[in-house]
Amino acid sequence: MLFSIIIPAFHVDTNQFLTCVRSIQNQSCSDFECLIICSDDSVTTNLLPNDPRFHLIRQPSTPGEARNLGVLKSTGKYIVFVDSDDYIDPGYLQEAKNAFEAFPKTDWLFLSYVSFSEGEQSPANNDIKYRTLSDDEFASFDNILLGKPNALSNLGNPCFPSVWAKIYLRSRILSERLLFPGTFGSEDVLFNCAYQKIVNNPLLLQGGAYYHYRLSPSSFTHTTSGLIKTISTYSLFLDTVAKLLDDDETTKNNALVHHLVLYLGGTLYRYLAATGSTSICKIAKTLRSTFPLKEAETLHISSVKDLGFKARWLLKTLKAKNFTLAACIYKLWKPFPKKNQPTSD
Repeated sequence: MLFSIIIPAFHVDTNQFLTCVRSIQNQSCSDFECLIICSDDSVTTNLLPNDPRFHLIRQPSTPGEARNLGVLKSTGKYIVFVDSDDYIDPGYLQEAKNAFEAFPKTDWLFLSYVSFSEGEQSPANNDIKYRTLSDDEFASFDNILLGKPNALSNLGNPCFPSVWAKIYLRSRILSERLLFPGTFGSEDVLFNCAYQKIVNNPLLLQGGAYYHYRLSPSSFTHTTSGLIKTISTYSLFLDTVAKLLDDDETTKNNALVHHLVLYLGGTLYRYLAATGSTSICKIAKTLRSTFPLKEAETLHISSVKDLGFKARWLLKTLKAKNFTLAACIYKLWKPFPKKNQPTSD
């Protein structure tokens, strides 16, 4: 078996899932298996094609844990991750196969992708170009852990945090016992940063067949339930970031401070806005119950030079457990819309 395609499935949209599965079944390269790891009852056997290459496995899990199980159950030489609401062009696997044959030492393949919304047309395929990555470019991947996700945009593939639009060497994952963490959200970037440390020959495939990434504000990770799950595993996320970075304590400190700011400015903000919890009292209550205080207590916030004034004082007040003052700063730092509509689950 050449390719093992792994799809974590939970709270799936039936039409989007069928589009995904059909795009895989219609691949011009037929040497693959597809493992669908479903953590709920949103995928049933009648949604799968009558094709022995497709397998449904039920296992309550986070997306990362589902991918871990898929890797352990897989038999292919290469691992391909696809999200259940996305799809791939018919030549996606064939062009990957051609790349591996042309560059047999490749142990991490980056492919092209396009983001789309419902009703948009797919772009025409471009001429295929291969590009190996320099040592400096490859070393810069740690910038993702430092809270700088656009650091790799010069490579023409700014989607580094994701595991889609990439293909991995299964033997390398298993030999290093590499696992996705149990976080709900951001497990992709943590896995990639760990994988980056054990591979030697990454290759960029520009143009050709595309991975199609669906822009879906209604996806589970954007719902109130999804945001709560993300918040509940954030301490584990910070702990994993610290373990992935080198021993330089300054680097670790700066990375954790940046990710706490991203947490406050991203996930927590969306949760507060979605639930209408924008009063000072409600913000303070939410900060008290969700902020990873244990991880923040030992951080040196003043040492992070490019931290904004409001973010710096917000973290300082949270570290001092002054949640009411922190809520006031937070409301000034992140002005909320006048009307907040809860995100439906």
